[in-house]
Amino acid sequence: MTWAGAVEKCRSDIGVDIVLKTEPLALCGTPATFSKWHRVIGEIRYDQVDLGQTNGILVYIKASMTGDESTDVLSYKRNHETFLHETTAGQWFTESQFECHRSLGLHVARMLLSTLPSNPVPPTLAQVFTGLQQIWKNP
Repeated sequence: MTWAGAVEKCRSDIGVDIVLKTEPLALCGTPATFSKWHRVIGEIRYDQVDLGQTNGILVYIKASMTGDESTDVLSYKRNHETFLHETTAGQWFTESQFECHRSLGLHVARMLLSTLPSNPVPPTLAQVFTGLQQIWKNP
C-alpha cells in the first residue's frame, strides 16, 4: 500500500485525516535527481474524531538521495539510473547493489537522528517524536 493509500484508509475507516506535505521528497534539479530531504513530518488529526485529543505526529522517511551521500553511493547512482526505483521482481541484489542500499539507509538514519540532542537519560518515544517535530519543521 502506498503512503497515499494509507492516508485515505485512515480517513475512510476512522475519520482521521493525516496532513502530510511530501513536496520536499520530490526529485528536483536539472536533471531531476535529488530530493530536498529524506523525511517529512505529518500530523495525525485525532481531534477531528475525539475533541480535545492531542494530535499525533507522523514521521515519514523515504530512501532518497539529497546529494550529500558517500562517493560510492553517488557513483553507483550515476552508473545505474534506476537505483532506488528498481523492480522488486528480482530479489537477488548484486553485492554492490546491496551495499549501496545498505549504505544509503545508514546515511539516512544517521542524518535524521544526528539532529537529536544527546542526553544521558534516554528519552521516551513520545519525547523523540516531539523533539523531531520541533527540529524538522517543514517549510
